[in-house]
Amino acid sequence: MSFKKVLFAVFVSAALTSTPAWAGSVEDELMAVDRAFNKMAQEVGVGEAFIHYLSSDVRLLSEGGQPVLGHAAMAEAMAGFPASVTLEWDPVEAVASSSGDMGFTWGRFIRTHTDEEGNVHTSHGKYLSVWQKQEDGSWKASVDIGNGNPAPEE
Repeated sequence: MSFKKVLFAVFVSAALTSTPAWAGSVEDELMAVDRAFNKMAQEVGVGEAFIHYLSSDVRLLSEGGQPVLGHAAMAEAMAGFPASVTLEWDPVEAVASSSGDMGFTWGRFIRTHTDEEGNVHTSHGKYLSVWQKQEDGSWKASVDIGNGNPAPEE
């Protein structure tokens, strides 16, 4: 075998067995997108943030309610999100597909509600968001699942 053929075989083998250049960075992107989603929710409101970050074919699967299917139904549901309720979350982990165009984040949330007497009620939960990379390079969540649990142990 000639030197050129050996060199070519080495390069092909390295290309096929090496980790893709984006490995790790897709997970970092997903964590950053999820954190930006939370930041927007704190700055302009939960409903507006959900409208911005969720896809046109979104599926919202919340505890205690029926699935909300599609962007229009989600926007309608979020229009009634009470101003007396805050929702803050923080992703714990991101996992990306090998193709780098899909992944999920999961984390914990805190929901705070102030009642008419000024009493503050806090509940905790966990969520999972499935993200898909869009043609413009942005990420949109196509599935968002959340349910309650006790406060995490510190």
